[in-house]
Amino acid sequence: MRYYIQWLEQWINRGLDLIYPRSAGCPICRLPICSCASTILLNYSRQLTCRRCGKFLAKPGICSECMGRGTSFPERVWALAPYEGSLRDALHRFKYQGEKRIGKFFAELLLAGPGNELGEPDLIIPVPLHPSKLRQRGYNQAQILAEQLAKGLNIEVKSDVLNRVTLTQPQSGLSRQARLANLNNAFRLSKPLEVKGKSILLVDDIITTGSTLEACGIVLRQAGIAGLTGICLAAGRQAE
Repeated sequence: MRYYIQWLEQWINRGLDLIYPRSAGCPICRLPICSCASTILLNYSRQLTCRRCGKFLAKPGICSECMGRGTSFPERVWALAPYEGSLRDALHRFKYQGEKRIGKFFAELLLAGPGNELGEPDLIIPVPLHPSKLRQRGYNQAQILAEQLAKGLNIEVKSDVLNRVTLTQPQSGLSRQARLANLNNAFRLSKPLEVKGKSILLVDDIITTGSTLEACGIVLRQAGIAGLTGICLAAGRQAE
């Protein structure tokens, strides 16, 4: 195992002073001293998640949405924490408010938690943004995470092989079927030979219905990849 939860809190408390000055505070709660990192990792080791999509469950098994998923969806997706509370607020700042510095912090948490369970993928690919949205935002938060994960796992990252070619309407508020329809033909591979026969790890920030990962999976599997998994920072909860 590359990382160990038992020493992570001490490591992060020291590292935060160098990477994120105390004047800036914790990337999640903004306090100068806290236990956010260790709490998130402790909860990750204890909480039950869907064995397919990573959604947080009340009991072991597979969530109801994954019962009907096809082969285009990743074989397994890992999520670090539920999409709620102060983590949700921090993700919003990371994604929409230009706080790119949070990305390295989040990537370290991913490495220390689900990063230990990923196996050995051949390539890491971030879920791409449409060029117009990339210009508007200035960066792709999934690419920031992917590049940091690639360093920690010593695995090659490819950010130019999977492209978003259709500017779709926002996914928020849409059902799973509507999201899939919205993403139909939204992604395209520019370099299919670079993924053929490879085991791919897709990286995104949040998984809700999983339609984005499934849409990416369609074009990747058409290129003849050997396997597909995914990792993200947050996922929803399955209603009891």
